[in-house]
Amino acid sequence: MPVDEKQPVTERLTAQLLSRIPDDPNRGDPWRKALIEKGLAAGDYGICLILDDTVLGYAMLKWLPDRMEVLNFVIFPLFRSMGYGRIFLQTIENICRREGCSGIWLEVREGNQVALDLYRSCGYNPVGRRPGYYTDSGSGMAEDAILMERLFWASGESP
Repeated sequence: MPVDEKQPVTERLTAQLLSRIPDDPNRGDPWRKALIEKGLAAGDYGICLILDDTVLGYAMLKWLPDRMEVLNFVIFPLFRSMGYGRIFLQTIENICRREGCSGIWLEVREGNQVALDLYRSCGYNPVGRRPGYYTDSGSGMAEDAILMERLFWASGESP
């Protein structure tokens, strides 16, 4: 993205921003608005990536004693392959470091090569697998989740 282009910003996910997130049950996305609302009520942290007045994506995060777990990370299809996923992930990593977390855990569908490539290029390493974790609501087919982590302090980064 050229330097002179306007950069997206992040905002904490609120009810107003949630109303601007598409809720399409046909996407196969298990994170519908009701589940996001439930997570926010339970203390999960939601964040949106916004450019001008457009929500480009969102993430749901859970704070653990010394790490952060990315519960859901979404860049909407219209804004993919434009560098926004990397910008958003780096922003989340900066929040994690600022809060003193030692690293981040996440999981990704085994078949989501674009996401796997992004996470690997940002320093995430596979550390496990959850067999049959994701189920396609239409076909009923199961897909494994690849567990990944990025440790900050172990790689010599400072808080």
